[in-house]
Amino acid sequence: MAANIVQAFQATLSPDQNIRNQGEQVLDSLTTQPQLLPQIIQLGTANSGQSDDIRKSALLCFGRTINKIDDLKSVNQDVLLQICNSLINCMKNETSVHLKGAVAAAVSNFAQCMSDSELDWNGYFPTIIEILRDPRPLQQMIALDTLQASVSLKGSETLIALQQQVVQFCIQALTNGDATMKLTVVDFLSSAIVLLETTEQHGAFAKQLIVPLQNTLIWLIQNNRFDDFDNASASFCELIENSEYLFVGNEINIATQMYQLCCSAQHKETQQSALEIAVCLISQVPHLFKKNPLLSNIVLKLLEWLKSIDNDGAELLLNDEDPIEVENWSYAEDAYFRIVEAVGGAPIKDVLFKTTLEYLNMDQWNARYAALVALSLSVIPGKYIFKTTMSDLMKIVLKFVNDPHPLVLHALLDLLEELIEAFPKMCRRRHFNEIMQVVIVSFNSTVVIVQDKACFVVNSLLEEDQQTAEKLLPFAQPLMEGIFKTLNTSNLKAVSSALSIIVFITRVLQKQMESYYPLLKNVVDTLLPKCNTKDTLEHKGKLIEIMCIYSIINITFFPDSRQIVLKTFEELCNSNDVGSPMLPYILSGLCRFSEANDAGFIQYLGPIVQIILKRLLLKENPEAVIIDNEISVTNPYTEEKVYLLQTLFRITTSVKKAYGPYVQDTLNVLLPLISDPNASIKQVTAHLIPSIFEDAIFMIQDKGITDHTSILQQVAPIYYGIIDHLCMLLKKEKFTDNIQSYLTCLKMVLVLGGDNTLGEDRIGLVFESFDEILKKILDGVGIEDDDETIQIQNVDTDVLDDEEYEKIQDAAEEEDDWLSLILDITSYICKSHQKTFFTPFQYKLFPRVMIYFKQVEDSDKVSFAVAIIGCVIVDGKIYDFVPQIADQFIEFSHHKNIDIANNAIYFLGQFAKVDIPQFVPFIPKVLQSIGSMLSRQRTRAAVELADQVLICVGNIIGHYYTQIPNWQMIMQQWLNLFPAKSSYDEIVSLLSDLHNRGLLLEIMKLGNVAENIYRVVLYFARSLENENTSDETKKYIAQLIQALCPLVPQNVISEIWGKLSIDQRGDLDSLFHK
Repeated sequence: MAANIVQAFQATLSPDQNIRNQGEQVLDSLTTQPQLLPQIIQLGTANSGQSDDIRKSALLCFGRTINKIDDLKSVNQDVLLQICNSLINCMKNETSVHLKGAVAAAVSNFAQCMSDSELDWNGYFPTIIEILRDPRPLQQMIALDTLQASVSLKGSETLIALQQQVVQFCIQALTNGDATMKLTVVDFLSSAIVLLETTEQHGAFAKQLIVPLQNTLIWLIQNNRFDDFDNASASFCELIENSEYLFVGNEINIATQMYQLCCSAQHKETQQSALEIAVCLISQVPHLFKKNPLLSNIVLKLLEWLKSIDNDGAELLLNDEDPIEVENWSYAEDAYFRIVEAVGGAPIKDVLFKTTLEYLNMDQWNARYAALVALSLSVIPGKYIFKTTMSDLMKIVLKFVNDPHPLVLHALLDLLEELIEAFPKMCRRRHFNEIMQVVIVSFNSTVVIVQDKACFVVNSLLEEDQQTAEKLLPFAQPLMEGIFKTLNTSNLKAVSSALSIIVFITRVLQKQMESYYPLLKNVVDTLLPKCNTKDTLEHKGKLIEIMCIYSIINITFFPDSRQIVLKTFEELCNSNDVGSPMLPYILSGLCRFSEANDAGFIQYLGPIVQIILKRLLLKENPEAVIIDNEISVTNPYTEEKVYLLQTLFRITTSVKKAYGPYVQDTLNVLLPLISDPNASIKQVTAHLIPSIFEDAIFMIQDKGITDHTSILQQVAPIYYGIIDHLCMLLKKEKFTDNIQSYLTCLKMVLVLGGDNTLGEDRIGLVFESFDEILKKILDGVGIEDDDETIQIQNVDTDVLDDEEYEKIQDAAEEEDDWLSLILDITSYICKSHQKTFFTPFQYKLFPRVMIYFKQVEDSDKVSFAVAIIGCVIVDGKIYDFVPQIADQFIEFSHHKNIDIANNAIYFLGQFAKVDIPQFVPFIPKVLQSIGSMLSRQRTRAAVELADQVLICVGNIIGHYYTQIPNWQMIMQQWLNLFPAKSSYDEIVSLLSDLHNRGLLLEIMKLGNVAENIYRVVLYFARSLENENTSDETKKYIAQLIQALCPLVPQNVISEIWGKLSIDQRGDLDSLFHK
């Protein structure tokens, strides 16, 4: 048999494909014959007498075969022991440096497989350490490679105990070893450093490695080992990412050294490798570089490299191809983005704007291209610096719409796309016309990628509302002309994008698009018959969707579209083809009819729903499963189900009462799906179930039943069934992402159910499920995924710049997490079931809450307890509890944990807002405590708490100023917190309330009236810049500005107006001139 195996290995090296296949077949059979694996290893040893190629093939074959055995417990124990001994023997006796990696991989791979099968390799790490002590360099290197690949295995803590010896060994090897040894050590440290720095003391000892590591990089360059330098720099970057102590204090020095090396190197690979180390250091500790001139030098170097693109590079990009080798200009794009992502836009603003302006004025196309690319790459990570310069930037860059080089136009489109993503409302409100002009010019380009990018920009810019329709109308004709031109190209990608634009334009400009029917019918008649390949299925789906939309506009247009879309939908759902590219557009066509309440569609509603439900029950092929992570499974089946569920959601929200007959059948399918392993399915189902329940209510109301109690009686089985099912899932669930989906669904269903619809038993069931969640997640009885709360220590020493200030405010607008949802639901139950909620709360949830309230060492628990106690007091009107917790809330308002302080301050303000009598005695103490925050530095803590301080103090003064002798002095300090940068709806509402109470104008007169007005008006301007500010808030702002203007003369108003940016003035002016 051994001879046959050798022949098989020899066959795999043959130039003849058939012979190679025969050899592979023999080797593949080894999976079922694990007793032969020791012989395979023996063939890979130095004393086997085989060539290096055969030996390497044998070791690689061993690794592949071991990986194919599902569970090593099925292998005879004697065989496993033989394998262990053979592998160690292989390590000890290897003589070829070319095989060191293969030997180490075979050993570490087998150790990993043993670990995965929950088997122990007795003495694994001690044996490897013993080989590391072997005086022969090759054995030392094999041991290092093996250890590097094994740092995550049980037993690797052996290295911690031997930390000093290992570090000393590495220092010696880096100092005296040859190139291969040096590289091996750097590779080893890149992974093993986590075990060599487990304590601060160990980290300090490990810092002795830094000089030998730096010297190694220089030595490789000095000895012209450029390929080795590139490899070492990659490991060096991993080392930077994984080390906690090694580089501390040396970051600037090393980055400077690498930048200088980059500038002096002749080879582009060496230049990139050296600079990459500096970029990694900047990414790791950005705060050290923000004010260091090295940062500007590195940015300048990358901008120069961006400008180095030549005609060959342009040809590649215009043909939508990547360079074969990484050129400096292509590397610079990635590196520059990572730098801006790390440090933000503010530290590089001056060098960026100065350099790009110079480049834009140059005659060379590559300079103009580089400038636009750099600006584009800066928009998302450096958002802050563009917010106030948007209009000026547009004036500068839009003139390049007629640039003679197509790549410059493409870069301009890319910049516009980034700006739209970062500032969608701003672009639509202020710059719609300019952007559309660029798009129309781009459609007339002969370059396909320019046309394609123009399609993306249009799709990003357009929004289905009346304002967009009005703005789009003047551009409809030239836009459609450009689209028809694109449709005549042979590029499938551009054609697909153009069809998407037609879908949108037809939706918002239905009347105007009627005249294009003859041209469009010609396009459909021409393209549809050609869409008969896998690559054109998406196009076919879009064409059918367009037919559906036009048929809605005019029933005589594409009269057979309903039959076509229904027939195609049925064929797709009855086929074995899962995840057809056509399906999303066919489903969208169905939704178009549904949303138009099309009579022809409604008559087919029952069959359509049944087809969807049947397809949702389709069993998945387990071989198609791709595991994204521990809590989400993705495959073509799940992707298709998401589309189907989204379609059901659109149908249920549009047909309303007509969906009533299908509610129960749909819920029978959906309730199991809400616990599907795929995260997207869970999320969509969580929103779909409440929509289905709402349709059941609509159906009852359509029968003439309007009394809430009578309606509930008829939907009670559905209502309570959903609640009970969700509570059961919550009790069992251990992952917070899943918990969030269930809570989202529960919240919406409870709100639809309405007031006083839950008995005490069911309220208790909800609170009991919350208690179980808290026990598993916060108390650790279960496994939490990746949800963590960042705790900030000594935050008042961290004074923020403007950009950091802005980023904190952006982060504050993130979606609610699972704890917030628990609070929201508790708040709702307290409000809607005030007479019945407290007893079940007291017995099911309150005991754990009070335990958390006293666990001051656990910030997550205390923060949650403060919030839920506040909810129960305010929303449940349990006012007698205030005296018991008020002092603790006041103390918590200065807690080092931001969440705890934020919650405490918020509810102290709410106690004032709802006029709780029991709170009045504590007001002087609250103002004394929180009042001290009115004049703090703009630290991270002050910034994150500023909104709540504003709201809390404002509510207290607004409701109790007559009882506060020094209220005017407090409010003069209060005004200094403006212009705040978030909580726009809440703070503007507060200002409106103060005005209605007759206080705001009096407050504005305190101190410098003009300065006060400017601060508040600037806050109003920023609130209008915010993408999520509500229309009601905008109305309040207009009213407040009108109220403030008479306080000062007209010339002062003009001065205040002049301090604002052009864009801010435009936003405020739009409130009065629509």
